[in-house]
Amino acid sequence: MTHTRFAAALAVALTAGTALAQNPPEGVPDVPTGEGRIEGRVAFEGEVERTAGLTVLLYALRPSGVPGLRRTQTDASGGFRFDGISAAPETRYLVGTQFEGIPFGTGLQFAPQQTTASVTLAVVEATRSTASLEREAVELRLDWVGSQLAVEETHRFHNRGDRVVFWREGQRGESAPFATRLPADATDFSPGRGGFQEGLEKSGDRVTYWGPFYVGQQALTFRYRVPTAASGRVSLERPLATGVGQVRVLAPESAPPIAAPGLAPGPAVERDGQSYRVLETQSPGAVLAVSAEPPETRMDPTAVSVARIDLRLELDDVLLQVEQDVYVEVTGTRAVVGDGETPLVKIALPEGAEFRGVSTAAQRFGLVPEAGSLLFHGPLPPGRTPIGVAYRLPVADGRAAFRWDPGAEVPWLNVLLADTGVVLETTRLHRRRPFRSGTRNYLHYEGFYLAPEPLQLVVASLAGHAAPSFRTAAAVVLLAALGAAWFVAGPLRSRGETLADPDEDPVARERDAIYAAIRDLDHDHETGKISDSDHELLRRDLRGRAIALAQRERSSGAAEADAAPLDEERPPAACPDCGQHLEAGWRFCVGCGRPLESGAGAERTG
Repeated sequence: MTHTRFAAALAVALTAGTALAQNPPEGVPDVPTGEGRIEGRVAFEGEVERTAGLTVLLYALRPSGVPGLRRTQTDASGGFRFDGISAAPETRYLVGTQFEGIPFGTGLQFAPQQTTASVTLAVVEATRSTASLEREAVELRLDWVGSQLAVEETHRFHNRGDRVVFWREGQRGESAPFATRLPADATDFSPGRGGFQEGLEKSGDRVTYWGPFYVGQQALTFRYRVPTAASGRVSLERPLATGVGQVRVLAPESAPPIAAPGLAPGPAVERDGQSYRVLETQSPGAVLAVSAEPPETRMDPTAVSVARIDLRLELDDVLLQVEQDVYVEVTGTRAVVGDGETPLVKIALPEGAEFRGVSTAAQRFGLVPEAGSLLFHGPLPPGRTPIGVAYRLPVADGRAAFRWDPGAEVPWLNVLLADTGVVLETTRLHRRRPFRSGTRNYLHYEGFYLAPEPLQLVVASLAGHAAPSFRTAAAVVLLAALGAAWFVAGPLRSRGETLADPDEDPVARERDAIYAAIRDLDHDHETGKISDSDHELLRRDLRGRAIALAQRERSSGAAEADAAPLDEERPPAACPDCGQHLEAGWRFCVGCGRPLESGAGAERTG
């Protein structure tokens, strides 16, 4: 059975998603539409009684991260079908149903040129017997959050039988398929990454999990924190079930070594950008004992400052997706912690934002959520460290308007807006040259030394107008390109009128106007306003004009290069860290964020 190969996210999507499908809240989008089709059936194995009218959920995850939901029901033979869905290979689908409280499902993606996919959902009889259930491994991942030891505990199971192990409500008593007790002083218990958590319960210091344990392998993860004792160390004892095959403890290399009697050093590993020492054994005893000393820190909030903030924005019909990276600079050679009252870093969320989470690395920095804000109390390591935050904002009439609060003076704000036919309305940022990364175009804005006060930002769609006929649309697009080029060059033609900025290159301005017209043309084609043949004809004309302008620009650049002194330092044509092409005038690499000390990229290749 392939069900468990989709890890823990499967159960979360089916359990939460089915509830949404039964009563979809207003604003939940449909799955992306297209020419694709999913045909499937529910197969009842063992003594499970065949049932018609089961709700089947289709969950779609777009590349933008915005999910979509659709549902249907099985017929008398267990068959179902979803028509008119996108067959784009980059869209991931999860198809699932619930039977007697247990989610069953599978994931799929369409292959290129494929329009029909077939799936089978195998519904397996449940049992309370744990005879086929083995606990293969236990792993403790340790991280320091101030003077507290953050523990991520993972138990890996293998169900070697042919039935799902699951104890339903009314069948649960003192015993459980999985049970353990937390340390007496443990705090901040929470389910870990993954989705097999619906049956996870905590009562006092006792943690139980009632299933489901699907046929095959799966992992159960939870987290908690343990404070440092008066001795200055943390002592942690974890009971181990009989028959556990392997025990591993991961401790950060940046902290003092830990003590774990009976465990031997193993190969170091890297998780979420951090290196960990490994202690392990294949023959564990009944108790795992760990002793650790917190790393040396200092309490100096003045050593912490914000060096840069990156905002990545993407607008669709329902939500504005925001990914925010705050680059924090810590001077000195030791990590910094707060005093418990005032946070080292405060990230304010805009009003109405739906918080999606922080980067895994940021979870180690003493995160304390507060109404409308995220507070970080440390420890923050020396040097420059990114803190990643993700949230969503609602869209109304094709617009997302919000007040964004930097929380502190920001030497450099970098905003990247996915160019899906949108515009960013603001008076506080400078517009830079758009660029392309992979298959996406991005609008680029930046600001310098912004005061710690909110900015009013509006991301608006340009596609809210009625679609004209092709002839009208084609004429408008072409005239817009030519008119824009004429307009930006106008001040240069008329000496007695307003003068152009002498620092701006008229050829580059004309080229950017044509690039904007190409993007608008592509958007009209993607939204069905013009045909394939007309789009190709117009795009070829605009592209030819852009190439001609680029050739003029290169010729001008080559002449300037020949006239430059031989000892003049030329900036690189590509980022030395990630290989991203660099444009003239760039102060940082848009691919990885590396500052460019020369203050500019280069288009010269000779």
